[in-house]
Amino acid sequence: MKYFWYSLILFFIQIHTGSSQNYEVIDVVSNDFPYVEAYIKATTKVNAEDFKLHNISILEVEKEKILSPIRSKAPSVQLKATPLSVVLALDVSGSMKGSRLDILKSSTKKALQKIPLEISEVAIASFNSNINLNCDFTHNIDTLTKCIDELYADGGTNFENAFLSENIGLIDIAKQGQYTNKLIVFISDGMANVNTHQVISFANQHSIMVSCITIGLPIGEQLKTIAEK
Repeated sequence: MKYFWYSLILFFIQIHTGSSQNYEVIDVVSNDFPYVEAYIKATTKVNAEDFKLHNISILEVEKEKILSPIRSKAPSVQLKATPLSVVLALDVSGSMKGSRLDILKSSTKKALQKIPLEISEVAIASFNSNINLNCDFTHNIDTLTKCIDELYADGGTNFENAFLSENIGLIDIAKQGQYTNKLIVFISDGMANVNTHQVISFANQHSIMVSCITIGLPIGEQLKTIAEK
C-alpha cells in the first residue's frame, strides 16, 4: 500500500521531517490562503521510498495542521499520468462540525482539480459510526463537487466499520474500481480502534494503496501502520 508520489496542498509552510535529509518548499501559490499549494524539493540525496507523508508535519504557532496528498512529481522530473481508481474516505463524525468540516470540503475539492479525471475515476465515501457510499466512481468533477458540498457532520467514529463493513466498506468499494492502480485516501480528525492486520491483509490482497491523513491531531499508530504496509 506504499504510495509516495505526492503533490501537497499545504495550510502553512513550515516543514519538519524525522530524517536527516534536507528539503525546500518551492513554487508556492498562496492566492487562496489559508490553503497554500507548493512543491517539496529534496536538496540532499533522498530515496523516494523514504519520503513518506507521515514523516512530514506542518506547524502554525506550534499547532500541527493537515496536509493532503493528491499526486505529485519532483519539479525536475516528468511523470506520465497513471489512471487511478481513487476512493476519498471522509470523516463526517460529530467532532468534524464547524471549521474542520469546512477545511475537509475545501481541501478535498482542490484535490479533485489536481486528479486527471480524464483518465482516472473517483468515488466518495463518508463515515462516522457507519460507512456510506455517497458517490460511486465517476470522471465527472461537478458530480463529485456536489457530493462533497452536501456532506454534514454527525455521530460517532468507527474506523472498523469504515474499512471492513461487508460490501460497503472502503476495501470493497475500492475493489470495484476499473483501473489497476487503486487508492484509498482516508481523512479523519479522530482516533478509533481498527483491526490493522485485517485491513492491511485485505488491501494487499487486492493491490489497494492506502493513504491516511488526520485533521487537528497527529496521525495515530494504527493509521500510520496501515499507510506504511
